[in-house]
Amino acid sequence: MNDIPAESSERRTPRTHDANIQPAEELHPAVGAVLLAAAQDSVTARGARRREAFRTARFLLAGCRLLGQPRSSIAELLGVRMDTISSRSSVEGDIHVGTFARLAGVDVAVVEEWRHRGDLPAPTFDLSGRVVYPAADLLAALIRNHGQRW
Repeated sequence: MNDIPAESSERRTPRTHDANIQPAEELHPAVGAVLLAAAQDSVTARGARRREAFRTARFLLAGCRLLGQPRSSIAELLGVRMDTISSRSSVEGDIHVGTFARLAGVDVAVVEEWRHRGDLPAPTFDLSGRVVYPAADLLAALIRNHGQRW
């Protein structure tokens, strides 16, 4: 089940339209690293965390689709077929800021700095009260800030 922001009865549309990120011919290396970390997390997590890990991986794949990251490169990276990527990237969703920071190898404060600079929308909260952002927005912010000192 998708985490719906507590203050809204509808999903927000990811801000990818103003991300200034064009469809890519090659998978962005930072995005690839996050996808690999999410795939590994899906394998090693147990119990409720495993369900969250699978959901997070799907949301990240949908975010990649929205950002125009090449499915063929994603499939090759993850060792699956392109139709697998297509079927797993159909559900957009929000990701907990701490989960994304861990997968991206950055501190939560870095992700919050991206928000303060305008690279992310205002946060929303899932039903547990955790801060979440749309996966596509998190990936777009990661791409825009790749190579910066954190």
